[in-house]
Amino acid sequence: MAMALAAKRAISTAMAMRKGSETCGTVTWVRGFAAETGPVQTEDARVRMQNVDVERMFASGKKAQKTFLDNLLKVEPYAPSQERKENALPMRVIHVNRTCKVTKGGGNFRFAALVVVGNKKGGAGFGSGKGNEVPIAIEKAYAKAAKNLYQFDLYRAHTIFRRSDASYCKTKAVLMPAPLGTGIGANETIACICELAGIKDLRAKIVGSHHPHNTVKAVFKALENIEHPEIVARRRGLVAIEQMDF
Repeated sequence: MAMALAAKRAISTAMAMRKGSETCGTVTWVRGFAAETGPVQTEDARVRMQNVDVERMFASGKKAQKTFLDNLLKVEPYAPSQERKENALPMRVIHVNRTCKVTKGGGNFRFAALVVVGNKKGGAGFGSGKGNEVPIAIEKAYAKAAKNLYQFDLYRAHTIFRRSDASYCKTKAVLMPAPLGTGIGANETIACICELAGIKDLRAKIVGSHHPHNTVKAVFKALENIEHPEIVARRRGLVAIEQMDF
């Protein structure tokens, strides 16, 4: 119903501009709806636009008009990256996958993105999104990752407290603490997660499948399994004593 109303609104606006416009015969379409009268959007706003020649559209046949409306209704709204707030979380793109559905009219490409966000103070999250274009998929993934945050306990704000193993499907992640100044000894995916989570020293390896989605979920599962020693000692009625100085 909403899509039909959008199409009617688009057609009525196009007809009005066709009859009353004296300057040009084009209409600017923003996110599937006709743009309201007002200041013209600049390219810096990164708003998705599509310029449609109204005179040419109405001069063509019904088949061409139907094709135009079908393409108009396929436009999906998305949040431009430039509209993020200044205090937005840092983001790293882990993987982008492309799929193609072959149809009679050609191939329809879609993209799936996997991103990781974090505050570099022990908080991080991941999310995936899909879209007709890479920026759209990344923005959807960022929105999901920002709502799916984890808080990890860090030892002196540079490494983890103990070794942690976790598995997801056929992927096993092994995380080990490291002394100050060691750096991140792991693959690029784990290094991105550690950078955004605020982990500066860590040794890690992946056993089994290196699929990016499985790797990210296994690493987050391993980090989530690490608890602060004082919390564990309090739960068991003991006292935590530090024996190694990393």
